[in-house]
Formats: sequence, structure tokens, C-alpha cells
Amino acid sequence: FSANVAGTTTFDATTQKDITDTLDRAYNTFVAKGIPVVIGEYGLLGFDKDTGAIEQGEKLKYFEYFTYYARTKSITTMLWDNGQHFDRTAFVWKDPDFYAQLKAGWTTRSGTASTDQLFVRKATGAAARIVTLNLNGTTLTSLTHGSTRLVQGTDYALSGSQLTFTASALNRLSGNQAYGVNATILATFSAGVAWKFKVITYDAPVLRSATGTSSSFVIPTAFNGDQLATMEAAYSDGSGAGPQNWTTYKEYGTGYQPSYSANTVTLPSTFFAETNDGTVNLTFHFWSGTSVKYTLVKSGSNITGTVGTTTTPTTPTPTPAPGGCTATLKVASSWNGGFVADVGVKAGASAIQGWRVTLPLSAGTSIGSLWNGVASGTSGTVTVANAAYNGSVPAGGSQSFGFTGTGSISPASLACTVP
Repeated sequence: FSANVAGTTTFDATTQKDITDTLDRAYNTFVAKGIPVVIGEYGLLGFDKDTGAIEQGEKLKYFEYFTYYARTKSITTMLWDNGQHFDRTAFVWKDPDFYAQLKAGWTTRSGTASTDQLFVRKATGAAARIVTLNLNGTTLTSLTHGSTRLVQGTDYALSGSQLTFTASALNRLSGNQAYGVNATILATFSAGVAWKFKVITYDAPVLRSATGTSSSFVIPTAFNGDQLATMEAAYSDGSGAGPQNWTTYKEYGTGYQPSYSANTVTLPSTFFAETNDGTVNLTFHFWSGTSVKYTLVKSGSNITGTVGTTTTPTTPTPTPAPGGCTATLKVASSWNGGFVADVGVKAGASAIQGWRVTLPLSAGTSIGSLWNGVASGTSGTVTVANAAYNGSVPAGGSQSFGFTGTGSISPASLACTVP
């Protein structure tokens, strides 16, 4: 997550566990014994390449949680910044929202959400959009666009932590449907800083075939309001191509670099320095859910690129079953013979006081370590129940657990029951 590599584009359960495990060790080793701890450098590694390496909302969720958890462990934090966020000449913050999130974290928690991006496809218009609020002990007090307050029942519906924006509201806020951000909805909570939802008009990005060299290969790209989340690179046998070949998902800046002003995606020399001659299959994943296939042929320093198929999101956001729960498995990262998986558990229209997820593992696949849940075994059909602290889920709310494993696993919808 810190460098946007291995497909970890969101602040997920694995990343959160890294924070809690690290700070717990520091607390137990030093603070609990009366030895003060100051973290002299913390931040995100991707900032050294581009502040856009980590998507804005995911970045803010990371810092909201990090500052909160460090405070609970009586650990002092010092931000490491190379000038990307703080102008050392003018003494001003280039990203006021980032600083506001840090400052709020010194004393309180802030509400966030499962996303800060509300995509509206220009070709089809808006559909109703469901997001999950991470209330973090707060309550939602208002939704506003500029000086106009959104109307509950007309512009949105709220059930527990499940917030639904209506299609009519999103279409209205899209205005003249120019590509990009057309409106910002401010979600204000009872404590902390507000959360900003961006209403984004887009169509499927269009990449062009191109020729070039391995010193810097440039793909002409019409982003059409969308933004690039990550890029996969694999040889014909499915193994990872380019740097960090233990994963097919490449690192932002090292493997690929989008430019929204120049309308290009550049594959730098660092990508080709660790890429074999022959065919490399790329998949560009965009934040709207659109993906574009692209084929490279490398022969020495000569590169030929051919655009392939484009897949656009067509499945509407599912509404959880009333009174029950749903579970979705996502592969956070994978390598030859192993993986890290995250499973999101979402309550239906009613709050639940416990959950059980059925995890069917194929032959040769087993669980190594598991967190935020209690597993019945490590192989075959495994049942994972909630831990003592995360069984209570409000209506429309979410919890998650994660695990490492050997073998292989694929994204899937899993059976979820309420005991």
C-alpha cells in the first residue's frame, strides 16, 4: 500500500494490521515499561515518486487510522516529508486536507468512507451508488454541496453506516458532464474533519497502439475523466514481468507513470531493465472499475505496443440481504506458491451480532496465519467466525479479516451466515 505495488491500492485489513502490529510491538517493548517512543519518520513511500501514487481518499484513511492508533499507544509521530506536502519556502501546506487530517488525529477520530470517488459514466448516466461510512465513533450530521444541503430521502438514504446516493442527485451534480470532477459533496461528522466525495464524470479510457524504445515507452491515452489505479504485467505463462516479479501488479512510478496533463502512460527504463524479450501482457486497472488489455513485444531495445480489449463495470453495486450478511474475498497480493487475501463482511439491512464465513479452499491450498477472525481449520472447507471484538456490525456496515496462505486463490463471493 505504501508504494502502490502488488495491487494493494486501498487501505485494507492487511495494511491496518501492519500498523497495529508495529505499534503494538513498540508499545509492549518500550512504552509499557515507561520508555517514551517518538517515531522520527513516518509517511508513505510512494510520495517520493508522486503524491498521486496513493489515491487521495485511501491516503487520508491511512493517516486517520495511523495517528489515532499511535495516540492510543502514547507514541509521538513525526511526519517525513521531502517537500511534497509542505512548502518549505512559503511555509504553507500544499494539500490542506492532508494537514487537517493529521491535526485532527492528535485529539480525535474522523469519519471516513469506503471511497471518496463517485463515478458517473457519461455514456449511460448515473445509477444509485452505495458507500459504507467508517464512522469511527462519530455520527454523520450533514451532506452539502457548496452552500446547498442535500436532502435525505431525495438525494440520499442513510441506514446505519450504509449511505446511498440517488441516481437523480448524482446526475444533477454532474452538471454539464465535463470529464473529471464536477462536484464535491462534503460529509460532516460529529467530530474530526469532513470527508469529501468527488462526483466524477467519465467514459472508458482509450489507449493507443504505439512503437518506441525501452528507454521510455509512451502510450497515448485519453483518460476521459478516469484515473489509473494500477498496472499488471505478465509473461504468457502468467508469471510476473518487470521489477518485483514476485507479483504481476507493478509499482507506481517504477513500472508505470500516468500523466493526466500530457494524456500519456509511460513505461520507464526501470520497467524494461528487468523485462525479458518477447511478449508481455499488460492490464491497466482504472479507479472506475474499467480495465484495458495491452500487449507489448520487446526485441532488444525496440518495443511495439498493441491495444487490446476494454472491460467496463456493468454489475450494479449489490444491496446486502436484509438481516443477513455478504462476504467478498479479494487477493491483496500473490507470488509463486503463496498469497495474502482480504475478506470483507457486510451486514444487510439489519445490524448483526456475529458472522461466519465459509471458505472453500482447493486441494493444495492452506491458511498460514489469519487475523481478525477465528478459523475452524487451515485446509479444505474452513469456517471463519468473527473475533471477540468485530462481531457487531451495524446495518449496512462492514468488518473484515485477512489471511496468508500457500497455494493459490481467486477473488470470489463467499457464503456468509449470522449465528
